[in-house]
Amino acid sequence: MNELDLFEKSEKTITTKELADAFGVDVRTIQRAVDSLGMNVERIGSSHTMVFTEEQATAIKIELQNHSKIAQNGFNTLTIANDLEAWELQKRLDAYKDRRIAELTAENERMKPKEIVYDDFLSRDKFCNFRDGANYLGISQTEFMDILKSKYIYKNNIGEYRAYAEYTDYFTLRPFARGTERTGQQLMLNLQGLEYFKTRIKKGA
Repeated sequence: MNELDLFEKSEKTITTKELADAFGVDVRTIQRAVDSLGMNVERIGSSHTMVFTEEQATAIKIELQNHSKIAQNGFNTLTIANDLEAWELQKRLDAYKDRRIAELTAENERMKPKEIVYDDFLSRDKFCNFRDGANYLGISQTEFMDILKSKYIYKNNIGEYRAYAEYTDYFTLRPFARGTERTGQQLMLNLQGLEYFKTRIKKGA
């Protein structure tokens, strides 16, 4: 006989104990399934005995089956209870994991060095001036210029900076014009140069 056949034609309800016996589980397992489903259940008088409609009992049966390793033709009380507890524990663990990921992400953002992102100051051609480069590297412009002038760049005969041959890969020349009388080329730091000097400065070299 199907467990749902226990419903009286006139009453169409079944108590917690009757439902537990029909499914071969304990009352606590039924209560957990009710809580999991968020089910609004009628109670008898002032007691705590719950009564279920056929529709509610069917929903509980499906809930138990979804979280049981036992086929529909045989329920094991201990297995169902353990499966439900494991399922509830997994939900709590997933919630904790999500919360910790959010906390760690926020903490990482707070602890992250206040560096300027490349796109904040690099041009579309991916180069920047020495002032912005120093800002990104976390040192003053004067310090950075001292490093550059020590062996990387020099001034030509018209007073413009140029890179020594072995370091040209780290720089880009950008043409400029001021009015109609003066034109020239400004030495800029490119993306490869930023990475290179970032590494050198971290090493103290």
